[in-house]
Amino acid sequence: MHLRIWTLIFIALISGCATASGPAFKKADNAAQNNALIYVYRKDMGHWQSAYSPTFILDGTDVASMPREGYLELNIRPGEHTFEFKHNYLAGYHPVKLTIPILSGQVYYLRISDPINFGSEYSLHDVVYRSEIAVIEEKTALIELATTKLVSPKSTFK
Repeated sequence: MHLRIWTLIFIALISGCATASGPAFKKADNAAQNNALIYVYRKDMGHWQSAYSPTFILDGTDVASMPREGYLELNIRPGEHTFEFKHNYLAGYHPVKLTIPILSGQVYYLRISDPINFGSEYSLHDVVYRSEIAVIEEKTALIELATTKLVSPKSTFK
């Protein structure tokens, strides 16, 4: 009986593997006038954390679900902004936030990743799951973005 339940849970998780399916990455020429251009992307970390699509939040507003290998292209106004990545509560991750000043006319690359920490201070029973959101230099970001696909923001996001 327990095996049957675990099998159904496993099938549900596998069938929920979310990978971005929009158009392949294409770099925009410039930010919209008086705005900054922000690329937010989520790399495939190659483990079960990629089985679902956590939520990307900008200044308290849900922007999009972020499947693995997905990216968003956003034009936002200058000023201080808070970027948040929030997992399903079953994933065992805490939300992560990054607040940075955004300047008009600039391009920013934000990478969301889900590394697993097997650090020397932890045993295999104490594996640490965590998310990270970080500003990435353009050269690295463009290499990583090459394999991503566009994610559409929620219709409520403007």
